[in-house]
Amino acid sequence: MQTLDITIEETAGVARRAWPVMHGVPFPEGGLESGENVRLVADDDEEVPCVAKVTCRHPDGSVQWLLLEYQADLAPQETKTYRLDYGDDVSREDPEEGIKISEEEGDLTVSTGAAEFILSQDGPLPFVQVTINDKDVLAEESHAGCYLQTENGATYQAAVNKERGFVVEEHNPLRAVLKCSGKHSAEADGKVIDFELRYIFFAGKSHAEVYYSVINKEPAPQVVIAQLSMSFMLNLGEEDRMGLVGADIIYPGRGSVSVRLDKRFALRQEMPPLTPGALGGTVFRTYDDQGKPTHVPGFRSALRGWIDCSDGRVGLTTHIYDFRQQFPKQIYSDGRLLRLDLFPLPRPEDAAGDRFPQWLQHRDRDFRRIAGRPLVLHQGMAKTHRILCYFHEGSGEDAKAVEVAKAFDTPLLPVINSNWYARSGAFGDIMSFKPEKYPFMEQTLRDMFFGFKRAFGILDYGDCESYLSEGGQWNNGEYDMTRAALLQFARTGERQYFTWAYASAIHLLDVDHIHYHEDPMKLGGVFAHSYPDHAGPAVSVSHMWTEGLFDFYFLTGHRSAFKTALAITDNIMRRVERDKSRGVGGSVRNFGWPLVALTSAYKATGQERFLDACKKLVEDLSHWQGEDGEWKEPLGEPDGIHDRRGTPFMTGIGLAGLKRYILLTNDENAKDVFVKAARWLIERGTLPQGIFYYRRQEHHEWSHTIPLTGCLIGEGLAFAYDLTHDRKFLEVGLRNLRYDMMYARQSSIHSTNSPYGEPKVDGKFYAQALRGVFNLMRAADEAGILEDI
Repeated sequence: MQTLDITIEETAGVARRAWPVMHGVPFPEGGLESGENVRLVADDDEEVPCVAKVTCRHPDGSVQWLLLEYQADLAPQETKTYRLDYGDDVSREDPEEGIKISEEEGDLTVSTGAAEFILSQDGPLPFVQVTINDKDVLAEESHAGCYLQTENGATYQAAVNKERGFVVEEHNPLRAVLKCSGKHSAEADGKVIDFELRYIFFAGKSHAEVYYSVINKEPAPQVVIAQLSMSFMLNLGEEDRMGLVGADIIYPGRGSVSVRLDKRFALRQEMPPLTPGALGGTVFRTYDDQGKPTHVPGFRSALRGWIDCSDGRVGLTTHIYDFRQQFPKQIYSDGRLLRLDLFPLPRPEDAAGDRFPQWLQHRDRDFRRIAGRPLVLHQGMAKTHRILCYFHEGSGEDAKAVEVAKAFDTPLLPVINSNWYARSGAFGDIMSFKPEKYPFMEQTLRDMFFGFKRAFGILDYGDCESYLSEGGQWNNGEYDMTRAALLQFARTGERQYFTWAYASAIHLLDVDHIHYHEDPMKLGGVFAHSYPDHAGPAVSVSHMWTEGLFDFYFLTGHRSAFKTALAITDNIMRRVERDKSRGVGGSVRNFGWPLVALTSAYKATGQERFLDACKKLVEDLSHWQGEDGEWKEPLGEPDGIHDRRGTPFMTGIGLAGLKRYILLTNDENAKDVFVKAARWLIERGTLPQGIFYYRRQEHHEWSHTIPLTGCLIGEGLAFAYDLTHDRKFLEVGLRNLRYDMMYARQSSIHSTNSPYGEPKVDGKFYAQALRGVFNLMRAADEAGILEDI
């Protein structure tokens, strides 16, 4: 028997009682043969009931990723270490069945042991009724539902497609996932905009998570949404109706502000006064039953995105995840109707131009569309909101609504020692976290994370804006921000990296991924970096990534990430098949990134079709390569004359893809191609100072350098050293690493060109650096030549 420690820290300051936890655990090849041979033990040596599911296997059939589900007990701010026993001699007890699902005439009843949830194809969504100890929380006659209003004022209600009905996607003793889908309908105006509702239920819990997605599959280039809402009609009496609202800065010792539910009110989250690099102070307003601004005693700063409505007998707490980051938002109640305006109707005062800080105005960016203008969903775009629905007995205070809301807002995040991640190979051949040995280098890498400007708003949160391209543009996940942030989370265990990886992944799944298009060359792909609304015209294999989404799925069990990663890979496959007659040439990254994506899909699924497509790409790279290892790139069209010399940055991307193919196949010809290209890089791809340039122009003059390029190229140089043991690969890599780290130390210093400042390093440079720097650091550390900066 072998053991692995899993550490969980409670960071929200609330008690967790049997709180659901789900996370992935990687294993080195040959380390675990079956998911049945694991057991989870608490720090008191008591076995913790858990569900274990194998989500990925090594080539030899052993487990690479295992998804664990269990429930944890932690006191406020307690840190607890669980022990995972594994090996052929280990067995575990299965959890008792905690969730029952029954169906009658298309309606489903989900019993968790703490509540019964009724879902109906004909009734209001998301729930027809929820019952706790024979007490109904929702009103029988209901105006509830999921609604959207278009720019012409027509209102459409989400209606389930009865041919598909409700689908049980997952069901185990601790958790169940159900889904329904359809379109929003109006009697007079037909149907518009697809939707999906995904429900997650937990054993022994009276709360559920609801994911409400709107997806534009309409034939028009875009659909304009004026309002998007989810409503609940509560079964509350006329007396003793009371609300609790979460706020940021409130009276000491309290976790909420009380409000009377005897009249209508609205709590509105508007566009905050952003500051470079972070979400600063937040603007919110409260409105009375006349729709006029009013004051709620107790508020000092901002809403937290949750509200509880109860009459002392039953109640409901709702919470919109990442509420402030996805402004604008509004919570409305009249004591019976509780409405979550996921995108509220604009008010006249929202469009006041002087409310926007100068650093947003001076680049002529149109941020007003998220504060006073409708929501524009381009064809193929989607938007998902994650919502807590906590049904309870008694008042909100009795039911500890504050604790449940904060627990939902701050999920438990298990951490495994970074040496285990490095040993498992789950993220490649990276160096584990070594702050004692390389304190300044590790600190610089950490500072870089705080040095780029993040975007906020309903469509923008999770993305970054590039300021080094003329006019500015959205990065659209470039270069796989999700993977970059997860690499640092795996190495350090720091929550901030996971939080941004989560936001980046969800943004890609919704906004940048093309869910629908009549052109098969765009369907399933990703919009390349673009301005102003993420949906630029370009869809290219050079700007699509899947590694981060597969990582995200293996770490979290988020099924949509796996599904979307395969959809992107299928788009790349169609493009590779289409371009097979074009011969060789173009940009090396048009081969490198597809190789990265296709090998990732092969490792995740074992499907040979992905590896077969890789073989064709490698053959083309081999045929294209010059005698000295150079891949000359064309000036102008991809099929043009190759009169521009090789580009080190693009060559580094090609090497990243080739490396993954070699590790899977051990192809000797591919190794020769790889080493020749790597030698060209260190002999011909640098300035006289030994720093990589971007490209040589047609007149043979060197162009500029690109910040943190050496870090990305470092992955290829590290693998070249592994293949040849030639230290020159590492020496050139380390020279560039030192140069890049000197630049990166300025990442949080702002330019004097603007009174508000702009970052020196934007999001895509951060992502490209972290893709390769840990491989180079690992190889140099093992060779004994890595020095701190």
